[in-house]
Amino acid sequence: MYKRKIHVINKQVQYRLIALFLLMVLVSLLVFSGGLVVYYWISYASGDNLFKEIITIHKQITESKVVEENGVKKRVEYTATKDIPGVNRLEIIIPPLLINDVVIMIFIAVFGIYYTNRIAGPAYRMEADIARVLGGERNVSVHLRKKDQFYSLAEKVNNLISELEELRNKVG
Repeated sequence: MYKRKIHVINKQVQYRLIALFLLMVLVSLLVFSGGLVVYYWISYASGDNLFKEIITIHKQITESKVVEENGVKKRVEYTATKDIPGVNRLEIIIPPLLINDVVIMIFIAVFGIYYTNRIAGPAYRMEADIARVLGGERNVSVHLRKKDQFYSLAEKVNNLISELEELRNKVG
């Protein structure tokens, strides 16, 4: 079939759906943040002070050194641990979560334009075809792309249009 070049067909519908998706992500972020606050509040109320808690990370590294054995120098690799300076728990948790949410919101905004096009496009197409029929045009039918939504609705609209044309032909 054909490919639509305009991706924003019905701004009101498409932007409302995208805003709804983004609102769901934002609500999820707020619920998660609220749960995090409640967790820290309960821990603080029970005597722990997790805000002052420092996490030390031991990173395993591979080092090498030159050793002499029987007059022959050779390089030997071994594993050791390196301590990374202490970090507050929130400094570890919050940045990746915020970056994750921003990436998800960008993905939803971009994906939303293309997905809502599969909904708004057929709706727009059916509205235009119904307006043509109501304007008196004959031999009109709704044609959708394979990946579009509302195929069953388009079939029913086409049946309605054909029945309307039959009535018009009988009446005269």
